[in-house]
Amino acid sequence: MGSGPSGDKASVDCAKCVKQLIEALEGGVDDSVGLESTADDGATPFLMACSRGSEATVELLAGKGANAAATLKSGVGAASLAAASGNPCALRAALRHGAPTGSRPSGGMSALHIAASHPNTAEHSLELVQALLEAKADADVADSEGLKAVHAAAAVGRTNVVEALIGATCPDDGVDAKDWNASSVQKTVQAKLRAMGAPRAEDVGMTAEGAAAAAKQISETCVPHDVPTEVKDAAVAAKTKREGDEAFIKGDNVNAIDKYTQSLDADGTNEKVWANRAAAKLKLKDFHGALRDARTAKVIDCDYVKAWFREGSALTELGDYENAALCFFEGMQVEGQSENPDLKRGFDDAIKKGRDALGKK
Repeated sequence: MGSGPSGDKASVDCAKCVKQLIEALEGGVDDSVGLESTADDGATPFLMACSRGSEATVELLAGKGANAAATLKSGVGAASLAAASGNPCALRAALRHGAPTGSRPSGGMSALHIAASHPNTAEHSLELVQALLEAKADADVADSEGLKAVHAAAAVGRTNVVEALIGATCPDDGVDAKDWNASSVQKTVQAKLRAMGAPRAEDVGMTAEGAAAAAKQISETCVPHDVPTEVKDAAVAAKTKREGDEAFIKGDNVNAIDKYTQSLDADGTNEKVWANRAAAKLKLKDFHGALRDARTAKVIDCDYVKAWFREGSALTELGDYENAALCFFEGMQVEGQSENPDLKRGFDDAIKKGRDALGKK
């Protein structure tokens, strides 16, 4: 029944419905009622099949007359669900049978956004995007943050997808058509991410749940820096790192960041410098910058425990307590770090703050 766990409710319901439909077909019974039956969230068997990424089931149900234009109660349509499954064949099947490419919640992600940036689509992102473009999906649709699918792809570092979407997307405001390229897209993305920040619930009249969701969106769109493969000047890198360390110890965090940046310009392959710059940025409350630096350190060495600690600390400050706790926990899974006091303290703090934010005792 697709790629999901065989025992989950969606798969069971979908399998049960398809079985009933097949039996009805063999017995000559009218199966139209079961075909459009819905779950609590509005999911029909066709939508369930799309979400499971089951091409054969999508084809079967569509052939029986299933409504490909149906949506969940939230407004999410079949194309988005099929795209999120990560299976290009299931998406193409849904599109062939008339699944609209534009069905989405108000201000939410379109099927193109999902194909371009969702974690589940990483392996086949380009193929999914191409299928949607062939089906005339509108690449200029923006989400509530003003980000189009091309921006979403850039935010997660999918350069090939960005290139595929540029030609179908109108240039950003202030960008000439001749300058519309991956570099200009990335500049827009970074500007928007910097402007987003992490809102506090009391500042914007947002519920605790809404603030948590906003913080999570920010953290999930924060991608690591590109890591060079060559060292330009090892001597300069070492010298400026030492100077950065001295400035950090003195509490001169602005100078420390400057020195660490010089060190990284000379040698961007040193995870310790990325993590140290993240620590300095945390001191200056540049939490988004600290998160990005920490994640870059992890890309270079996923066993470097300070990178996990810096990332968890930045996520906590941004208000994404769930991912912060997960980060500290995963850091403790690094060999020899199961009893690391900093990680344990960070984990406990993230859990407590998350509960307090939601009013839980």
